[in-house]
Amino acid sequence: MQFSFEVSEGGSHPDKAEGSPMRLRHRVQLSALVAAAAVEGRAPNPSATLDDSCFEPYPNLRNCVTDVVQANGSRVVETNSVPPYAFEPYCPFGAGKGYCFDPPGSFDCDWGAMVCPAQKFARDRNISGDVMMPWYEKFVFPARPDPTAPSAPRHIYDDVALVAWADYDLEDDATPPQKSGPDARYQVIGVHVNGVQLKGPAEAEGYNVDLTGLGLEKTCGAHITPPYSLPGAAMYHYHKAASCCHIESPGRHSPLIGYANDGFGVYGYADVRGDASVLDECRGHFGPLDDDAPGDVAYHYHAQDVNNTVASGDGFMPYYLGCQGPAKGLCESQVNWTAHDMGHVYCGDGCGADVCVQPGTRPDALDAYLDAFNATWLAAFTVNDF
Repeated sequence: MQFSFEVSEGGSHPDKAEGSPMRLRHRVQLSALVAAAAVEGRAPNPSATLDDSCFEPYPNLRNCVTDVVQANGSRVVETNSVPPYAFEPYCPFGAGKGYCFDPPGSFDCDWGAMVCPAQKFARDRNISGDVMMPWYEKFVFPARPDPTAPSAPRHIYDDVALVAWADYDLEDDATPPQKSGPDARYQVIGVHVNGVQLKGPAEAEGYNVDLTGLGLEKTCGAHITPPYSLPGAAMYHYHKAASCCHIESPGRHSPLIGYANDGFGVYGYADVRGDASVLDECRGHFGPLDDDAPGDVAYHYHAQDVNNTVASGDGFMPYYLGCQGPAKGLCESQVNWTAHDMGHVYCGDGCGADVCVQPGTRPDALDAYLDAFNATWLAAFTVNDF
């Protein structure tokens, strides 16, 4: 059995100042935990809040997540990365095919030698595809993020809130299909309230997921990672909106479905009364969070039920967010898009102003929210009619 635990210093810790040193990673081999897990037949559990039964291997999987706001102002989410529903054994392009996207099912990419299922655990049991396994992950967000922070807008992948994770492999006699691959923080934009990772709109090779033939709209917007570096590990994660979960409340503001890296909430498709949301280029805005609490106003994002096509060119619509906002009209000009996802731009259309407020929002409620951070901030920007 192989197990490793990684901690990232800096980045999204809310008590770290802007301009903190480059993140350092420390890999620690936890031999005592590994030995204990081998006896018990489950993965090691580094969590202080999750039960050991959360780390049983397939098929004894169950959803485990805790969400705790601490006294220091941090929101800490710990999870085993297993969704609250079943996910069938998975090959992205069919059993016996490859994992590459250009063309689909080919073998011409960084992990081109792999044939699905590449997971030894699945092959040894004659399972038709790779199966997800529990991964421990710990996210740390500011519980009350500041919408007036001068650092916004930022790229969707900046300051990743995932600060600790554990990967493991129950098949330590197998040779990894690849010597290395992206780590758990790659393309992370946040976490769903059910504990599953939210990733960006492109797959690992940089292709928008709608253009790859993966058909994620049929699998709740998600899939599992290829077991590229550990022969037993495969982590479930979302790229598109998690449509099989509670994401809409007819005639009402959609529920909270997750947190972005910056700590702002991500909500479902609709706004108050079920109206369409008036959003900035980051796909966020200021407005009420609940029909029954019109005075509870905050900056937040809304997921989008969209499908991108080749005709979209480099300007694709985001599924969760296009940048970390507020956008202030600067999504494309202030964010280094060329370093990620083949340079694709995921900024939305915006509302025609620097700052977007949902129509019907009470001005006094908006002022009260902003006054807690910077009472003069809004005066520096144009605002849509609301």
